[in-house]
Amino acid sequence: ALTFIDSSGLAFVLQLHKVGQDDGMPLVLRDAPDLLTDLLEMVGMAGAIQLESTDDGQAAVTVAQNCPRDMA
Repeated sequence: ALTFIDSSGLAFVLQLHKVGQDDGMPLVLRDAPDLLTDLLEMVGMAGAIQLESTDDGQAAVTVAQNCPRDMA
């Protein structure tokens, strides 16, 4: 579970989002912890990155369904 994220970690998530948008492979954050969603809201990106919730609560980052193996 994510218990801490600094500016470098947030920058990495935002970079993944930008690369995904540029390549037509949107970033999806699955079961993102409140810590991360609060930070995304603070920087004005809460609505820009797709968030999903699952029943099992297994956090994950998905780049795209049909993403080549070396890009995932």
